[in-house]
Amino acid sequence: MLEPNQIGSVQVDGADLYYETYGTGPAILCLHGNGGSHKSFMAQVDYFSAQYELILMDSRAHGRSTRGNGKLTFEQMAKDIEALLTQLSIKEVIIFGYSDGGNLALQYALMYPSRVKLIVASGINLTPQDLKRSMRVSTFISYYLLTFGALFNRKIRTRRELLGLIVKQPQLKLSEMQHINCPTLLLVAESDISQVGHTQKVAAQLPNGTAIEVPKVGHNFMRKHPQRFNQIVSDYLGCV
Repeated sequence: MLEPNQIGSVQVDGADLYYETYGTGPAILCLHGNGGSHKSFMAQVDYFSAQYELILMDSRAHGRSTRGNGKLTFEQMAKDIEALLTQLSIKEVIIFGYSDGGNLALQYALMYPSRVKLIVASGINLTPQDLKRSMRVSTFISYYLLTFGALFNRKIRTRRELLGLIVKQPQLKLSEMQHINCPTLLLVAESDISQVGHTQKVAAQLPNGTAIEVPKVGHNFMRKHPQRFNQIVSDYLGCV
């Protein structure tokens, strides 16, 4: 396994946010999904680090990053990204976002459009209602069952907050997508928790959006079928 160029952290609003960097070249920021960590992208490090600098961060309350102060929101996590890129003196970045990381990529691009060169996002949803019903129901039940325990246990409270990012967030508007001008590839698996039609609608609203449905795989295909994911992304990067 490739050793990181740098291991560090950035302090934002009471949180200590962990990151690692690999490789050299144009910067790619990798944003993991809900409950994940920077380790979600190790297969992408092996594949892309010869031509790019990959920045892997743990979102607040995930992995080695602490929770910090205030509410846990996509807006706050977008501010966290901005602080990290500022600390690393990176002016423009490509973003790979998986699941909630893809949602966060869109949120960040809306808040800091001049920073984003290109987005690849897999398994996105603009609102909780855009997930498949089975996912919404199961997550809400888990969120509700943790309510009592969250009053007394910090770990349970944090877990409930993370589920809240699925149950209550994000709250992006389809009409807002017209303001994201960078090339954007949206991937959706045939058996994804995201709705294929929704992904296609979002891509249609993006000025430079492309949607690809990946057959015979599920939501986690980036990790279960990394060679397939990497090839799709590499082909896209070579065309834009």
